[in-house]
Amino acid sequence: MKRKPFATVIFTLLLSAVVTAAEAVKLPPKEKFHLFLLVGQSNMAGRGTVTPEDQKPHPQVVMQNQAGEWIPAIDPIHYDKPGIAGVGPARSFANQLAGTEPGITIGLIPAACGGSPISTWKKGGFWEQTNSHPYDDALKRARLAMRDGTLKGILFHQGESDCTEAASKLYHDRLVALLKSLRFELDAPDVPIVIGQLSRFPGETWNEAKTRVDAAQQLVAKELPKVAFVSSEGLTSNPDKIHFDSASQREFGKRYAQAYRQLIAGEIPLCSLTGGKLSELTGAQVLRAANVEQKDDALLFNGVNSILTLKLPKTLKTFTLVADVVVSRLPDQEGALFARPGFHNMLSIGKSGGLRFTIFGADKKTLRVARSENVVVPGIRCRIAAVVEERSPEETRLTLYINGLEEGRATLRGAVYPYGDTLSFGAATPGGEHAFPLAFRLLNFRLFDRVLNGRETFAL
Repeated sequence: MKRKPFATVIFTLLLSAVVTAAEAVKLPPKEKFHLFLLVGQSNMAGRGTVTPEDQKPHPQVVMQNQAGEWIPAIDPIHYDKPGIAGVGPARSFANQLAGTEPGITIGLIPAACGGSPISTWKKGGFWEQTNSHPYDDALKRARLAMRDGTLKGILFHQGESDCTEAASKLYHDRLVALLKSLRFELDAPDVPIVIGQLSRFPGETWNEAKTRVDAAQQLVAKELPKVAFVSSEGLTSNPDKIHFDSASQREFGKRYAQAYRQLIAGEIPLCSLTGGKLSELTGAQVLRAANVEQKDDALLFNGVNSILTLKLPKTLKTFTLVADVVVSRLPDQEGALFARPGFHNMLSIGKSGGLRFTIFGADKKTLRVARSENVVVPGIRCRIAAVVEERSPEETRLTLYINGLEEGRATLRGAVYPYGDTLSFGAATPGGEHAFPLAFRLLNFRLFDRVLNGRETFAL
């Protein structure tokens, strides 16, 4: 393997020192700090030549340095082999994702170890080239990072060191064990994982072992949930014919990002509101905002004549609405947290604090109600999720969750009343009146055009 010129090494080390000495970056709230663990060997760590363009930090992308501190992300992201590590796919990946959701910051957790076979990626495994324990160190770094943010994905590129007759035959089972173990140890059973394909450089001929490792990776991406496989077709190499060059690593990062977006497509809200700020409303249009006050991190509804009406991007027959709320006081009779046109589909809170989620049939007479077993306590923040699932044109199910736990369920058999594309908070609005007003603080809400279960709603 060729080493980088001495001048390049010195430049990289000096620049790392400057960045390390920089003031600590300002981090967003934990739920807005999206973390990605980087796992594998040298092509994940990166061996592409670093250029001035690779040293320009993105304001929404940071990386964990060797001391566990957050600093602006510039290449090289890794430090597995100082003076050798260079451009990898991670920074390009992060730059692609940054800005896709208002207020998020991407945090990269470097854990790849150059040359490491998958046999070292297990508890207690040691890799002499980097004088490290790849698996144990990755968990340690990830857990430290997760004090500040939320793990959103794992990027994986490994396998070159397993392209031998013996190792390749064990690769499938070892890869399954590794990915399952990472998810288990990090308490992230559904975290998306993206696997990058081994090199397919122009003129390169694969032996049987490399073909076997590639087949194992593609199979695992089909066998395990939320795992994607990214092609390396058309990417080119450094002169060593082992590592992807800088341009290919940047392209690879974009491919990782595209695959990741496809994995989480169903997890991106149709519309959302963050921190009670209407300025950060995404995916919906405000039709009416009357007597709603923005204060600190919430929208305040006074329980008399406050209402917020949104126009949704489409009419929904199946959806999940997740809202973080603090009820200011219980209503005298019943108050609407939200309602669709009229009050034919309404989530309300009764005078005792119990939740009622109602839906009407097309005849406007047939009514079904999902009721919560527990109550909402004034002054206590809680996450309420309401699910409408059209199981068929003649069957619609309602499900209620509080803090991720199922509270109630009901099923309407027959056609549903045809709803429009608006949604109101704070009151139901038949004829424009402030019916069923409710006093509460709305901190966040997310509306999905699919069914989420309780665990998924609580993990958002």
